[in-house]
Amino acid sequence: MLPYQRGAGRAPAAGGRVRTPYAADVGRRDDAGRQGRRHSAGSRRMTTEWTTYLVRAVPFDHPAAVDLRAAMTEEMNQRYGDRFSGPGTAPVTVEAGSVVFTGVAFDAGRAVGHILLRRLDEEIEIKRMYVVPSHRGSGVARGLLAAAERAARDLGAARVILHTGDRQPEAIRLYEREGYTRIPLYPPYTAMTYSTCFEKPLGGGAAASEQ
Repeated sequence: MLPYQRGAGRAPAAGGRVRTPYAADVGRRDDAGRQGRRHSAGSRRMTTEWTTYLVRAVPFDHPAAVDLRAAMTEEMNQRYGDRFSGPGTAPVTVEAGSVVFTGVAFDAGRAVGHILLRRLDEEIEIKRMYVVPSHRGSGVARGLLAAAERAARDLGAARVILHTGDRQPEAIRLYEREGYTRIPLYPPYTAMTYSTCFEKPLGGGAAASEQ
């Protein structure tokens, strides 16, 4: 359940004031099927018919982040386990020292989504994008992407890149809908022929600042 409640070093309850520059409030459909509109971080204009998710920057080893990555690993092993046997096809390990941003989405204190950025050579790469099954399709993934893109832009990145697989069609649809375009496979995924890689230019990043 990943129940991380308000407290020292933990996320505020939904609707609380956010104190991280990478936080994002994302509207979710309520029980009546109405779509809550997005609110800016720290917005006071809330209504009880909307639930908001807070995407908060946390340490890489935050307990919620660790648990969500473990849940993702278990799910990916179920989806791709039969493909993790050939040369260069083992799951890619993310070294803590390469991570420059970790974001966790919270719903009323419960951790429901995860994303991180790592340095990969000269690039900033999105990794470990995961939403718990109960919250898929509710806007959490869009909020995670938005937070990661802002963090990458603040780091001076001209673009972000990412990798996914053919057994995650819902992820591919999300990335294409959010403005990501396909690019050739890049290391360390070149041997994973079932993979798809994406990029998204970031306005206001390093490229923009040089003009």
